Amino acid sequence: MLSKKKVIEAATRDEWRELGFYFDYEESSKTYNIHGDRTGLSKFSKLLLDYTSNPSNAEPSEHDHIGPYMSLEIRTGKALKIHENCIEGTLDALRMLSRFLEDQLSHSDSGQSFSFRNEDDASSSLLCFHLHPNGFDASSLDSMEWLKNIEE
Repeated sequence: MLSKKKVIEAATRDEWRELGFYFDYEESSKTYNIHGDRTGLSKFSKLLLDYTSNPSNAEPSEHDHIGPYMSLEIRTGKALKIHENCIEGTLDALRMLSRFLEDQLSHSDSGQSFSFRNEDDASSSLLCFHLHPNGFDASSLDSMEWLKNIEE
């Protein structure tokens, strides 16, 4: 029988794999790193488009939580802003971000990174996309340090 830790770890890794990309935030550099292969990063782009296609998301403060820890939020706002736990903007701005990502993916090779920053907002964090080879396991970057606090 698997321990409680092993069950939680396996479930979390499955969630990353289903999501198709891995993300984390580096507070020191104010950078959101999003890692995936072409398919995974396209899933992120589609996630943005799906969000903008839902009429119930048109009102400011509407949001969706993403990822195994629900730690990334896509939120409707008045302007495009990238924060520690949130990417927010008008639906048009979020669609534009999706188009930017798809355009960059069409011109990038595995191993390359590209970034986006809202130059109109000095406090906005950087979004850095890392394109990995096909078959990239999104769960491989999650160290799951928090599992140390769970008893067997």
